[in-house]
Amino acid sequence: VDRYGNEEESGMSVQVQVSGPLQQMTLNRTNRILNLVDPLRLWLQIAESTINDAVVTVTNHTTTNPTPVQLPAGHPQVGKFFDLGTNNLTVFPMEVRLYYTSDDLATAGVSDERQLEGIRFYNKEAKRWQLYSKTGANTSDVSVGNQRFAGYVWAMADHLTPLVASADIATPSKPTNLRALSGDRQVTLSWDRV
Repeated sequence: VDRYGNEEESGMSVQVQVSGPLQQMTLNRTNRILNLVDPLRLWLQIAESTINDAVVTVTNHTTTNPTPVQLPAGHPQVGKFFDLGTNNLTVFPMEVRLYYTSDDLATAGVSDERQLEGIRFYNKEAKRWQLYSKTGANTSDVSVGNQRFAGYVWAMADHLTPLVASADIATPSKPTNLRALSGDRQVTLSWDRV
């Protein structure tokens, strides 16, 4: 549109995706916790061994995957995607918690909280989502301020990239090599591990 209000109709189409606001906080050995549970459902704590100040940035992507790669089939996201960053590598290992609600579980198709795997990160080199090596879930109900959560997933992060909570709702593959051995009023079944 020019200054006189004339609009070009045959121009190029541009798509713009707006993600959540960028949060930034400076942490150090005496101020190690970033508590964004209300409103973002994110909490993190940097290592006690952190040297000097560390700027930690958080981008909230809500439910939009910020990468071109989908999560593995049968391992849906639970809640929001975040992209975390820092200018100080002495903050690791960093404990990260992502809080979830019953609605988040229902949206992901999670029928049992034992299906929660923990936190997945996007591996930029391998171009795939994978679980942190130290990750899990706390399925106890938690109240933070006026908000009620069904629990949280956690990870001891040794690096930061886009991340999200995930669950394993994939059905197991069919067993192969089924064998039956008959005995006295019994049958022993065995098969290859699935």
